[in-house]
Amino acid sequence: MSDYDLHYPLENLISTFHSNNSEQKRAFIRVENDMNFFLIRSSNDEKTCGYAKEILNQSLPLKFNTFNSGNHEIYWLRPNEWLIATKENIKSISSKIDQNIDIHIIDQSGGFAQMRLDGENSRDILEKGCPLDVSSGVFSAGMCAQTNLAKSNIILAQLDDSPSYNIIVRRSFSDYMAEWILNAGKEYNIELVC
Repeated sequence: MSDYDLHYPLENLISTFHSNNSEQKRAFIRVENDMNFFLIRSSNDEKTCGYAKEILNQSLPLKFNTFNSGNHEIYWLRPNEWLIATKENIKSISSKIDQNIDIHIIDQSGGFAQMRLDGENSRDILEKGCPLDVSSGVFSAGMCAQTNLAKSNIILAQLDDSPSYNIIVRRSFSDYMAEWILNAGKEYNIELVC
């Protein structure tokens, strides 16, 4: 087996980004490189959801297009599928699973990257390239959706009313997505936070 270096998404972009420090920042994009991702698939009956809560120390969101935060961020994707974003190692979670319970964990850590967009003009940036109505009162804190941003598939979650958002994108599109956000945020003097 050959040796190789592991790199996190957007490593090159982060190392070459230069900001204009003289102007007030009204939007920020932060790349979260220490996240692991995995899918949980199971039935959403009371017994299985209770078991998932024991494993994760956190409930699965059962209402469509919602997520919850705690030890992990858990995004509802379908009636029997959730995406978990966590700093915890997947092996420590999967080792707790009883093979007799109908619950399956699929590691997706190499497939996704997560960015956090916040600041007073974060919604304005999203509206430039997202077909989802992210206006206040329509898309609100605690909601998530699978949508597009700048022609890339993403999972978008609104964290709070400031507003702040998590953007989860396929790793292969992460450079493109970050560059698009930085370009769309130029008029708001966006800052890339490492």
